[in-house]
Amino acid sequence: IGGRTRLDVAREILLADVARWKPGASVALVAYGHRRMGDCGDIETMSQPAPVQMDSLKAALARLRARGKTPLSGALRHAAGLLPQEGGNILLLSDGAETCHEDPCEVARALHAANANVFIHVIGFGLTDAESQALSCIAEAGGGLMRTAAGAGELQDAVAAFSASSGVTDSELEPKPEVPQSTGPQLVPEAAGPVVIPEPVSAPL
Repeated sequence: IGGRTRLDVAREILLADVARWKPGASVALVAYGHRRMGDCGDIETMSQPAPVQMDSLKAALARLRARGKTPLSGALRHAAGLLPQEGGNILLLSDGAETCHEDPCEVARALHAANANVFIHVIGFGLTDAESQALSCIAEAGGGLMRTAAGAGELQDAVAAFSASSGVTDSELEPKPEVPQSTGPQLVPEAAGPVVIPEPVSAPL
């Protein structure tokens, strides 16, 4: 996209959006498929739930690389385990469907049923129609929102809508954040009072 990988585009947009969050809003970051090829257990907490610290979030996201599998089910369970008892929001950002032989829709349904205050939202970035259908049921089962984005502008809108719906920004009517036009790799933040799971987006465009 404009000479950048989807991962770099997502980093910029998420970082710009999180910079607008209310003071004290909390975030955690979970990544998967970023260290080892072919390992469905490659899921890591990159940053623990805490009020947003942009520098540490940048540093964590700088380490993301697209290397491995897409264990959506395992990542959702992992992220839910980081939420407090009162619940919270999980944002799953992915450019592909589950590749680890589990059903993430059933996992999302079970997590939401176990705690009605856990909401699972999905942003699909550069998905095929079949992948969009596969991911849409995750949000439906998890009581959350589903958005798809083909390019940077749509991703920016989708992330802003998530932040507004999660209550970490003041209004859905706020102007879209300006995405910095830098050339170096920048990093991705994540979801509201919640946990964000960005997949290391694989295919450079």
